[in-house]
Amino acid sequence: MKEQINDIIGKKLKKARKNKGWSLERTANNTGVSKAMLGQIERGESSPTITTLWKIASGLQQSFSSFITDENEAGTVAQSIVANFPDAKGIHFETIFSYQDDVAMEMYQLTIAGNYEHQASAHTPGVIEHIIVKQGNISIWFNEQWHHLSAGQVIRFNADQPHVYANQHDQVAIIEDIICYSQQGKKTCDEQK
Repeated sequence: MKEQINDIIGKKLKKARKNKGWSLERTANNTGVSKAMLGQIERGESSPTITTLWKIASGLQQSFSSFITDENEAGTVAQSIVANFPDAKGIHFETIFSYQDDVAMEMYQLTIAGNYEHQASAHTPGVIEHIIVKQGNISIWFNEQWHHLSAGQVIRFNADQPHVYANQHDQVAIIEDIICYSQQGKKTCDEQK
């Protein structure tokens, strides 16, 4: 699966870059990811971290899931996709719905190990995350404060700022994360097609 996800991300990165008519250098300037690293990712030689892939997605103004899944057509059955990233040994990352153009959203299920913390960089302007806690307890840092949630609780926040997901307990926590792109974000994603 590791080689497969590397190949998928590499091909999608190259396609997104070529669709924009960008060189590796311009892509590096817009994403903050080095030209050498982008080349390694495109060739499937390197597996990007979650943070790096978010930088690439934001810099190319694309959804995160567009790099790891294919868009689901309305009314069709699809398989959820599991993607494991080297910087996220404590997170099992599963795509439930890849980016959906008609609603400008994508959905993930995150299984977070006990006593594990993941720092997320700011997403593109206008991105809003909706968190649903399915099991356990989770703390989320945004707007310069911690927000503590337990099973059955939900929260929504602007994700165009750095934020942190922390499971500060021994038991595994499971959350669903619905990421919505603003109308401006939707227009940006539409322009890429």
